[in-house]
Amino acid sequence: FSERRFRTLLAGVFASAALLVNPLDDRAELQVAERLTRAAALGEANGEKALAEIVAAERVRPGDVTVLCQKAQMLLSLGRLDEAEAAIDAALRAKPNHPTASIIKGRVVLARDQRATFAAQRVLRTALSHHKWNRPLILALAHSLRGRDFNEAAKDEAVSLYEGVLMKDARDSEAHGGLGQIQIDRGDFERAAESFSQAARHDPDLAPHFANLGYALLKLGRWSESARASEEALAIDPSLTIARANLAAARREGKNEDSPRRH
Repeated sequence: FSERRFRTLLAGVFASAALLVNPLDDRAELQVAERLTRAAALGEANGEKALAEIVAAERVRPGDVTVLCQKAQMLLSLGRLDEAEAAIDAALRAKPNHPTASIIKGRVVLARDQRATFAAQRVLRTALSHHKWNRPLILALAHSLRGRDFNEAAKDEAVSLYEGVLMKDARDSEAHGGLGQIQIDRGDFERAAESFSQAARHDPDLAPHFANLGYALLKLGRWSESARASEEALAIDPSLTIARANLAAARREGKNEDSPRRH
């Protein structure tokens, strides 16, 4: 699950939540919903303009958790960490262990200091302890545990978390993709290829799934399949450098394999 994808989905959640948190029983509430929807549409590519919409919504509904979460996420994307932390701390004071606020708090901590990963994990674990089942929290914790710098026990825990998500929904592409990343790190390219294949099957609009599949197949020496997967990734996102590199390598290796047969 890519950072860009998380942010896109989060923006959509915020926009929808704006319509659900409180009844739109007056013009002020409608104005807030409209501003959050506009902010989501503007996105991080127009961060300052989107932030202005969110701040305007906050003036109408100060202290609202949905507004504070969206404000914190936008400030985080703009690199304004102190302000982002202040906004998300206000959200957590209003609603302790709120799932979305806890995830954003973890991201603020990580952005401030990559070595603070364990602190971020504590935030996520604490929030998760207050929720019997919350997919975004579980996946956020699993993603943080699978890092290359963590030990095998941490990766084993991440595998268990991903598998738990897949027991609930075998079509969860993010969980399949997370498993695939761990399998790549462990050199288990056969299983990684299957995981990324499942991720791509269930979320065919996400280019990194195809790029990762292409890489796993490349490591297995399955050149033509790797090339096809990389082409799929580039058809979705032509700027994906890793897919372009995989495609070039697959074509080169495929030609090298075929060349003796021509003589």
